[in-house]
Amino acid sequence: MSLRRKGQIKKLLKLVKYLPKKLKSTKVKNGLKKILFLTLIFHIIFVLVIAGFLFVYKFKDPACTTLMLYRAGFDCKKKSYKLNVKLDHVPSLTKRMILIAEDPGFYHHFGVEPKYIMRAFQRNLKLRRKAYGGSTITQQLARTLFLIPVKSYFRKYLELIITLETELILSKNRILELYCNNIEIGKNIYGLAAGAWYYYQTPISQLNKDQQMRLITIVASPIKNHPYAFQKSYQLTHRYKLLNTYF
Repeated sequence: MSLRRKGQIKKLLKLVKYLPKKLKSTKVKNGLKKILFLTLIFHIIFVLVIAGFLFVYKFKDPACTTLMLYRAGFDCKKKSYKLNVKLDHVPSLTKRMILIAEDPGFYHHFGVEPKYIMRAFQRNLKLRRKAYGGSTITQQLARTLFLIPVKSYFRKYLELIITLETELILSKNRILELYCNNIEIGKNIYGLAAGAWYYYQTPISQLNKDQQMRLITIVASPIKNHPYAFQKSYQLTHRYKLLNTYF
């Protein structure tokens, strides 16, 4: 260790010794206790509020989501198009496409796939930006219902809490049904059934295979893309080809 470094350490130790004992023992401890207490209260209130909504959504479809409010500028009725249908009315082929494209292990995990999150984290490090989230269907539903589309690690943390609650309170089929009815499928268009009417002027039950594939393709980036105009996006083109390979 260099003499300069030793000198710096000695000065630091002297400063610590001269700190008032009350500051070290009372104010700091009380400050930490207050932060911990407020953090605990926040988590308790957050968990209880989310649980309350989820128990309602167990039987009733949400008329409006946080994402809808965010997109509409906090006006739930502003140019939004949403259509709820029962999961049984969604074609089985459409449901299989969703699982293949979004979350193949949906029925086998408890809402979170650590390998997806780690893979997304590594990609983000390479890109030096928060481009990927590695979210399962349940995680996507959690942020659609309760969070806003601003990428941050704090949002991801809240998303994980909501995801675990969702898996505890709702069945897998109900989660998938809410996902199909609330995902963003275009500008101010929510739900696959709404997308079917908007893009193809037909019920979702009457879509052909190619129409279903194109609709599921743009779920990954619905604001900037159209079912027949996504070829400039490598990600969506690859996604469409993947679905075409499987089905």
